[in-house]
Amino acid sequence: MTIGGQTILRYSLLATRYSLLATRYSLLATRYSLLATRYSLLATRRNLVTMFTDTGAVNRLFRLTAGFVLAACAVSVAGYFYFMGFSPDRDKYPVRGIDVSNHQGAIDWPRVAADDVAFAVIKATEGGDFVDRSFARNLAGARSAGIAVGAYHFFTFCRPGADQAQNFIATVPRDGPLLPPVVDIEFGGNCTDRPSIEKFEAELKAFLDPVEAAFGKRAIVYIIGDALETYGTAVAGRQRWVRSLAMHPGHDDWIYWQYHNKGRVDGIEGPVDLNVLQGELAAFAGPTAAVSQSLNPRMAGLSARERSRTSQ
Repeated sequence: MTIGGQTILRYSLLATRYSLLATRYSLLATRYSLLATRYSLLATRRNLVTMFTDTGAVNRLFRLTAGFVLAACAVSVAGYFYFMGFSPDRDKYPVRGIDVSNHQGAIDWPRVAADDVAFAVIKATEGGDFVDRSFARNLAGARSAGIAVGAYHFFTFCRPGADQAQNFIATVPRDGPLLPPVVDIEFGGNCTDRPSIEKFEAELKAFLDPVEAAFGKRAIVYIIGDALETYGTAVAGRQRWVRSLAMHPGHDDWIYWQYHNKGRVDGIEGPVDLNVLQGELAAFAGPTAAVSQSLNPRMAGLSARERSRTSQ
């Protein structure tokens, strides 16, 4: 090997050495870079921990969230107690009553009467052949406790009105004072048929005409929700039982106002519908045709011909 060759080899070895040193320093630089990244992440973590453990952001967020939750709870509680405690002006509406069915179970009617209940409208029938199994017991019990009684029929869209009238007339005895008969019209709990308004009006008339003739009193119509929106015009001019929970109906064109559906009455286990009557109870509960259109405030002062024309 010549001198020139030795020199070349030496420089080649030196170059390799420096290359390895460069690689080492590069690896060291990468290591320090990773360490720096690690410390940066640790610093970020400490900052986040600090932010969420001091009296700053987390406390403010917690207080804000808690404030909203407490406000919502307060509104809900206030609304609940307002609803549960709602009662119409007793000076204006002193005659209080309930409507019941078999759903209320066994009722202690003397205790009910002692709890400021003056009248009860009791479910008698539904459709063309169904009879509420508690009707006879409830009617007798309420009467014996001195409560004025009436009966209602749940009108179905799947049976002819005449068949339903026969069921109601055959079930409700007319051997004592009664409040006017009531027909309950609603979609909830009804069959799926939705007749045209013309068909509905004809079937309702087929029910009401014989019922009113049998009891000698104009019937009262209870119609709510979607049924009212669909068939409301078919009952225009008839005496009404309105449903307006925890607020006044906004008008006085009614006989009964159902103001609560979760009321509590001594002698009844569980919730019960609460109502007031507009007018004199004695006039409505007579054994003969004592209920005239003039008892409806909207009809007051009209002649017999005018009342007849208005009710058509």
